[in-house]
Amino acid sequence: MKKVLIVVLLIVLGSCLFAQDYVIGDHDLLFMPTAKTIPKGTSYFSDYELVFLNYSFGVTDRTTISAYSLFPITDSFTETFTLSVKQNYYQYKNVNSAFWFTYIFDNPFYAIGNVVSLDAKGTSLHIGLAGLGEEFTDDMGFLYMLGLKTKLGKKPIL
Repeated sequence: MKKVLIVVLLIVLGSCLFAQDYVIGDHDLLFMPTAKTIPKGTSYFSDYELVFLNYSFGVTDRTTISAYSLFPITDSFTETFTLSVKQNYYQYKNVNSAFWFTYIFDNPFYAIGNVVSLDAKGTSLHIGLAGLGEEFTDDMGFLYMLGLKTKLGKKPIL
């Protein structure tokens, strides 16, 4: 019985060693992804002022699939339907890194990139680089991203 308890304790401690607490909204900022993913089997729906809709699903603890679109207020909202996949490939203490791919079906436009997230006492810094392109052209552009998530004060902003 003592050996079983020790093995269970080691498994629990080992599985928590690299676990990081997930807070709602950690997986993206308004205009850029972060390197964090949502936990396996969970999903997340967000809307920004009822204009930009986002639904994300955690396939694994390190893989998230997301679908985006503008709110259906016009017939052309289907032109904005976007699918995105993010794979977190590095997690160590307060550093995460993830590869991501986004595809807009109607244009057809894609972005492929990498983002690094650094956490420190309630604040996170996110640095990303992406290649942008259209499906039927050889032209490629680059997008440089920088984001910060921090708490501005103890009182909620109404």
